[in-house]
Amino acid sequence: MGDDCIKEYKRILGKNNPLQNQLALTLLLEKGRENILDDKFYNAMLKSVEEKSSSFMTMDFQKEYIKISRDMANMPLNDLYEFIKDEINIKRDRNKER
Repeated sequence: MGDDCIKEYKRILGKNNPLQNQLALTLLLEKGRENILDDKFYNAMLKSVEEKSSSFMTMDFQKEYIKISRDMANMPLNDLYEFIKDEINIKRDRNKER
């Protein structure tokens, strides 16, 4: 994988909160790429956040990670795979430090 691909996913996801990126990835894996790219499904997820309050996260925080998940779904697969690989390596490094 070349540096251009790495730069592309970092350009898309690098501006986000790391926790939101992780939640977005989990959402993408749970709901599926095709569903998140479907406008009706995507808008229904955003609407459900507005209708249900969460004591754990603010509505804006939840909506943002749903939007990030859609950004991930739109990424070329190789960029998404590279992001996942880097996330695994980051977690592995953190566990070694403990």
